[in-house]
Amino acid sequence: MKKMYIVACWSVVLLLAGACKKSETIFNPVAIREIPVGALLPQTGAGQLSGTTTEAALRIATDDANRYYQTIGVNVRIRLLVEDTQTDPAMALEKLKTLYNKGVRLVIGPYSSAEAAACKSFIDEKGILMVSQSSESTSLAIAGDNLFRLVPTVAKQAEAMVKLMGSDTITAVASLVRNDVWGIDLLQSFSSAFIPGGGIIAEPVIYEPETTDFSSALNLLNDRVTSLLASFPERRIGIYLISFSEGETILSEAITHASLDRVRWYGSSSFAQNQSVLINEPGAQFALDHNGLPSPVLGLEEAAKNTWDPLIKAIREETGEEADIFSLVAYDILWLAAQTFLVSDYTSGIDHMKEAFFLQADHYYGATGRTSLDSNGDRAFGNFDFWAIRKPTQNFDWKRIAVYNTASGILIRF
Repeated sequence: MKKMYIVACWSVVLLLAGACKKSETIFNPVAIREIPVGALLPQTGAGQLSGTTTEAALRIATDDANRYYQTIGVNVRIRLLVEDTQTDPAMALEKLKTLYNKGVRLVIGPYSSAEAAACKSFIDEKGILMVSQSSESTSLAIAGDNLFRLVPTVAKQAEAMVKLMGSDTITAVASLVRNDVWGIDLLQSFSSAFIPGGGIIAEPVIYEPETTDFSSALNLLNDRVTSLLASFPERRIGIYLISFSEGETILSEAITHASLDRVRWYGSSSFAQNQSVLINEPGAQFALDHNGLPSPVLGLEEAAKNTWDPLIKAIREETGEEADIFSLVAYDILWLAAQTFLVSDYTSGIDHMKEAFFLQADHYYGATGRTSLDSNGDRAFGNFDFWAIRKPTQNFDWKRIAVYNTASGILIRF
């Protein structure tokens, strides 16, 4: 990978670097200094596909950033250390400790909010800056802690979903929800936005993350929908599926339930653009026949296409997989770390490093556009694209069907 993709505000960075009192530590005229950056990725488990493309994005970003350092004559190089969390909170914490013992003080990841929650006490205690590419739970939006997230919280995603369902005249919802901090927070945020507008939400069906047989959960969900059908026409009832990649299995098993077959289905960010469902013909066909499972996820900005388009192609060439938005977010996080290391690193202390990272995020425009953070260290801006399963030819595919502007509150369908 020889091409550098990012065109960033390096003039600002270099001015800051020139003014930094720690510059004699970072700009060593004698030897190349390596700074270890950790990555907690789901190379196995429910987030495996995202883990594969995210690792590729991070390795590309590392090569590009190190090449940039060399170009400007900075004797610093980033060494990327990747650990597999297995999409498991307990394993994420163990692998975080492994990275810490290797000298890592800035970690990219983890994938899920449950993993981030498991790591939070350790990073706060040890002075580690953790920047997640995909953790969205509102309960982790805490000012002053050491967890930053380069995605908006689920409150924004829920707002987008309420807008889409309203456009579809959905007034009653049954939900099937993954029992982790992300799933529960998303359901609560959705309920808080949907009910005040007159919406009805049936008692949710909650399943454990390790579930592989969804027959019991789907039986309960079918009962919930049957009850709603006694009071509402089927065109006004929606099913909200809040899942990770196990949504593929859920869709396949839903086929045999009569009430579930009568209403529209909607998905969430952790299933949007899931590639494995496209080759699961029963599941993909069920989704297609039930509204396409429109699922919102942080959207790409057209103005940043010159960055994200070649990056997506490079990840596809390397992995054979389509990069999800979280992989591109991780790419931006690595570049923000590279910028931060021009003015600060972990030898400066966690507070100085957080301040520097926060400042770089406010001035950076990368593969996913503007990356400014709010007072909690979470992404402050971002629109949501809705993706739905379609079958334009003989193969299933995800197609972008709408975009929701979080600033204006406007939903535009395509």
